[in-house]
Amino acid sequence: MSATIRAIAEMRDTVASPGAFPTRPDLASTIGRELTAVLAAATAVTQANAASLTQGAGPEMAELARFGEAQTPGATTDRLPEQSLSLDAEFISDLTLNLFNAPRISAAGAMALRALSLPIAQALTFERRQRELTRRETALSQQRAVVEHAAQCCGLTGVLMATPFHKEAQCRLAKADRATLLHIDIDDFRTINDRLGPRTGDDYLLALADAVKSVAGTGALSGRIGDDRFALLLIDQTRGTDAIIALLREAYEDGIHPLGFPELGRLRIGVATRRDRTLSYEDFKTQADVALAAAKAMGRNQTVHHEPSLDRLYDHRAFQTSFTDALQKGEIIPFFQPILDLDTGVPYGLEVLARWKMPDGEIKSPAAFAGAFSDRSIAPMLTRRIVDGLARALEEWHVQGATIGQVCLNVTAADVGEPDQLLDITHQLAAAGLPSTSLTLEITENIVLEDRKGQMRRVLQTLRDQGVRVALDDFGTGYGSLAHLSSWPVDILKIDRQFVERLARSPRDREIVRALISLGANLGLDVVAEGIETDWQRRFLSEAGAALGQGYLFAKPLPASAYFEFIAGQTKGQHVS
Repeated sequence: MSATIRAIAEMRDTVASPGAFPTRPDLASTIGRELTAVLAAATAVTQANAASLTQGAGPEMAELARFGEAQTPGATTDRLPEQSLSLDAEFISDLTLNLFNAPRISAAGAMALRALSLPIAQALTFERRQRELTRRETALSQQRAVVEHAAQCCGLTGVLMATPFHKEAQCRLAKADRATLLHIDIDDFRTINDRLGPRTGDDYLLALADAVKSVAGTGALSGRIGDDRFALLLIDQTRGTDAIIALLREAYEDGIHPLGFPELGRLRIGVATRRDRTLSYEDFKTQADVALAAAKAMGRNQTVHHEPSLDRLYDHRAFQTSFTDALQKGEIIPFFQPILDLDTGVPYGLEVLARWKMPDGEIKSPAAFAGAFSDRSIAPMLTRRIVDGLARALEEWHVQGATIGQVCLNVTAADVGEPDQLLDITHQLAAAGLPSTSLTLEITENIVLEDRKGQMRRVLQTLRDQGVRVALDDFGTGYGSLAHLSSWPVDILKIDRQFVERLARSPRDREIVRALISLGANLGLDVVAEGIETDWQRRFLSEAGAALGQGYLFAKPLPASAYFEFIAGQTKGQHVS
């Protein structure tokens, strides 16, 4: 019994210590009082045993009995279900069985001890359960954090998705003045997915995500805000933006080098800079979008820093308004570039090119309004305005007695996707004196890639059956062009100017051009080389087997009146440039 009394005394002192019941401090005093009572009862039993009580209960046991009668299993607060008492079986055994087995303990004494041990066990079990609940709540919070992270972050790249990125960016910008926002995407990403497969596409995305994260310093935030578009927010950077972009490109190129397509999937980057908090995040984001659109218009592997002058052309909403207004005012007009026989210099025909004549007389090239060609609400109107101008020019040239030859007209995916649009165009041009056999429709590989159901191919085949020819423009740049020759109705291959421009300094490009010309000849297709600027290029292309070409060596794109003068000059054996 002495060991039990010492255990009860130690337990009472433990309960009385600070922090014994952190979740329920009110239980400490309750359990302390009960343990004190049990200690007094156990001490009384020991003293009674020492006095050799033989029958009944002496004064001490009577007092203990009265204490027991006053206690009930439930006298303490927050009583737990009785099945939970199994958690404290050892405690109950130490506290009761030893006492119950003590000599000469009356039934009343045993009841008192049981009455006292039960609420103590309940209270201790409650504390244990509270600690277990706390442990489970902590584990649940950790699991919830993992789930929330998974919901906010891209499962492939690990960076934030669009909505959480924009939310976090707004929070960070609320505390900062100067910041730089980069919008980055991958050239030819659709081609990568379609021709090399989605796994290779994922490899390019991972390479870009790793590159973005590798250059993001303290305070930077990265996210995937589109299919192949990433964003990088830089706040209080010590390095210059251009230096960061250079490191980003280097890291990305190192990442894609093992994939084996060094010319595929280069980066386009739009940069916006905020100098104070007066610029809202939405406007900041729009500026980065505008700069990226300008980078796309400039070509591959470009970086453009936002300037206010870009908004009119590349802010999509502002652009739609201003360009539609330009169409209605007749500011979008056709220019004409001749296509000639490379050996004889005799005109074969012409290509119709769109130009934007500004109110001050400045002429903007298609690079300034590249977004119009992919905007399905604008592109058909653009084509019709160009055709209207072409029809008027054809009528004037016919009156002047000019021989026009083959007319090559660029059409968009929106045009080819609407059969009535192309039929109306052929009828309008026929009325202006151009038969269908003298019309060539130029398409790009993007049109081929968008034709998931084959409707566009069927439209072109129908027109081809009526004598209209089809040219595949920018051939050799799409990485899938060869596959299209077997399934699409094509009569002419146009070799992209980038190959022609590098002929003099790149043996590899010379071999590529020879191969493309040979391929066209073997398939019975005409080959037109674009972007010829030197006589050396002309001679090389002619010797390689190309019959036709166009470029500044012969003439730049010209308005209708100047083009007629060029044709007249060619008739007299003169070159006009």
